[in-house]
Amino acid sequence: MDPIMVIAAVAGVALGGLSAALLVIVLRGHRIREAEKHAADLLIEAKTKHKEALLEAKEEAIKIKSQAEGEIRERMLTLIVSQNASPRGKRTSIEKLRPWNAETAI
Repeated sequence: MDPIMVIAAVAGVALGGLSAALLVIVLRGHRIREAEKHAADLLIEAKTKHKEALLEAKEEAIKIKSQAEGEIRERMLTLIVSQNASPRGKRTSIEKLRPWNAETAI
């Protein structure tokens, strides 16, 4: 076999190996970028869901607080009415109850 042919064959194999290695590196880089983009998308989605859950929790807390305040007002009114109807004639003024706050009563 001619030495030039051997050198050409070795150079071809080496060039093919380098091309294959370069292709592997490029493909891995592409996969890494895709994975990073997917991770960023998942993070954005998770943050959005977190904000939605937090908003729902705040709305539920406001609803519960409003219901509790309504029940407190109803009980106060019932108490005032029952005291005003008592046989002792002792009357409770709503003005005496105004400084009362549901937050301080808990």
